[in-house]
Amino acid sequence: MQRKVTKSHASASIVLCTLMVSSCNSKKHTDDADIALAAISNHPSHTQVVIPAITANKPLQEQVTTDDLHRLEQQAYGGDPLSANLLMQYYAQPATSQAAQVLKWRQIAAENGDSMAAGLVASDLSRKGGEERCLRAKFWEERALRINLERSGEVSPTNISNLEVLASDWDKCVARGSVESDAEHQDQK
Repeated sequence: MQRKVTKSHASASIVLCTLMVSSCNSKKHTDDADIALAAISNHPSHTQVVIPAITANKPLQEQVTTDDLHRLEQQAYGGDPLSANLLMQYYAQPATSQAAQVLKWRQIAAENGDSMAAGLVASDLSRKGGEERCLRAKFWEERALRINLERSGEVSPTNISNLEVLASDWDKCVARGSVESDAEHQDQK
C-alpha cells in the first residue's frame, strides 16, 4: 500500500525535524551555560527554587504567605517559570483579581519559559491585532511550541492549531489593530 504525502505533511515533517535538531543543540548550549554560571562565585541567584506546598482544594491566597510571595517574586525575577506562573495564578484569583499584576506575571512567566503563559501572551496579542502585535503573537506561539518540544519531546497540537489559525486569519488579525488605530487617531483630533 502506497501512502500519499502532501505538501502540508512534508512541510510539517520538515518543521518537526528542524525543531528536534534545534532542541538537541540548545540543550548542549544550556548545559555549557549552566557550567559557566556555576563557576561564578557569589552568583546572586538562589541556588534552589522553593515552591510552597499547594493543594487544589483551597484558594491560593489561603496557602501562600507574604514570605512565600516575596520568595516567588525573587525566583520569578531570577528566571523561574513556575514561580512566575504561580504569581500569575495568585493575582488572577477572585479574592485578589489584580489585572495589571496578572499581565505582569504572565509576561514574566512567558519570558522565563512557561509554555502556557507564552500561549496566553500570543492569544492576547492576536486578539488586539495590528501588524506588530500579530508578528509578536506568532513569535510567542512559536516559542510556546518550542518550549513544549524541549520539555516533553512532543509538539503540542494546540500550538500547531493556534499557529494555523493565526496564519489563515492573518489579514483579520492585522485589520483588528488598524480599526483600533483609526479609533485612537479620531480621538486625538
